[in-house]
Amino acid sequence: MILRPFRQELGVPFRTRDGCTLRFDAFLPTGGSSAPAVFCIHGGGWVGGDPSHMHPVAAPLAARGFAAFCMPYRLAPAVQHPVPVQDLFDGVASVLADPDRWGIDPERRASLGNSAGGHMAAMLGLAAPEHVRSRCVVDLCGVSDVRDRELLDHPVCQSFLPLLFGATIEEAPQLYEDASPVCHVKPSPPPFFLAHGLADSVVPPSQTRILADALQAAGGAVELHLLPGEDHAFTPLAWQRIENLFTDFLRRHLT
Repeated sequence: MILRPFRQELGVPFRTRDGCTLRFDAFLPTGGSSAPAVFCIHGGGWVGGDPSHMHPVAAPLAARGFAAFCMPYRLAPAVQHPVPVQDLFDGVASVLADPDRWGIDPERRASLGNSAGGHMAAMLGLAAPEHVRSRCVVDLCGVSDVRDRELLDHPVCQSFLPLLFGATIEEAPQLYEDASPVCHVKPSPPPFFLAHGLADSVVPPSQTRILADALQAAGGAVELHLLPGEDHAFTPLAWQRIENLFTDFLRRHLT
């Protein structure tokens, strides 16, 4: 594959709310126009991380002809759901509203994320308004059902889920339902690429199986990769394989 030159625009502001200015980073192929857009969303348990964590994903995408945008969202516990998801929707809307500046085709768009970012990528594909909803989704080790007892009882998840919601599931069941991508699956959902390590010590692999089953039951196309022996952070060899596979997936569905 021929790699293309690309340029970066870092720290692009799109919204200020409660004294916090949200900024995204753009990785844009040069010498062309109407590129497909991929919105890259960082993980960190909704309590940490920033757009720069997705630079190692965005740069190779830009070199392969995709316009990649590393998106921000405000973090818990300063804010709770649905604020981070709405921040993401607003950021995507800002990019899509100015396709000439970014050299993109706004109709060819995808979301990609890992861990909490995988959850956000799925929400962008399933729960977002139509004008920003992803046409396809890459969800790596993401959370899909925050109501699931295995997830709620997981020691690592217990450390950040209460911060995201500010309440227990018993106190706010509707909030947990609204935050679960699986609850937003409707007939004919967008194509999904799902990958999860079977030795994941942070997010149970059952979270990906739950979403895959729901998507397929709704008539969706699902490419599912369950990796034996892989933890929440993939080994370099596994990552190389998954990166090649999801890049091919994006090419098939966006180009």
